[in-house]
Amino acid sequence: MDLPIKNKLVLGISSCWIIILIPNAIKINDYISALLLLNINISSVLFWYYYNYNSFHYYNDKISVIIYGVYLFYKSIYLYNYLFLIIQIKLVLLLYLLSYYFTIKKYYELQLISHLLFRYTFFIWSFHIFNCNYNQLLIISINYFTYNYYLYKIIDYNKYFIYLLYTLIFNYSFIISLNLNNYFINN
Repeated sequence: MDLPIKNKLVLGISSCWIIILIPNAIKINDYISALLLLNINISSVLFWYYYNYNSFHYYNDKISVIIYGVYLFYKSIYLYNYLFLIIQIKLVLLLYLLSYYFTIKKYYELQLISHLLFRYTFFIWSFHIFNCNYNQLLIISINYFTYNYYLYKIIDYNKYFIYLLYTLIFNYSFIISLNLNNYFINN
């Protein structure tokens, strides 16, 4: 199964956006989530760049996401009712399976969209767990979808590391601005 280079690069580079969640996990002393998210971020970037099923990067990414999903489920048991959990798990699994199915069938645009939605679903779930500022969710969501759309439109394989660097700088500056905004709102 081979994906178009654009899909690999968008999925690799856009993996960095989950960095936004790490400071929120640390703020509530959830260091396990912070470490898992950091590992997912690094392993996902490497897997999509060196795209190869059955590779070390593939298994590291997949196992890290599964562990993080189980950990989120465990944390959610005490916060949400079972209906929310059932819907959340079904949605995550559906989007993952759709991404895999579209990869096999070579519907690459649908694969990209379903995988980005799979990530977004995990993001929303984490966002709820970390008690983030819900006023910022709309801004973050618009940022996520707009950023990935334009990244797909302008990406060029020869400039992978430039886009990766831009993404890291963009996400860190976004985190800093959100945290400053929270500080001035709360004080």
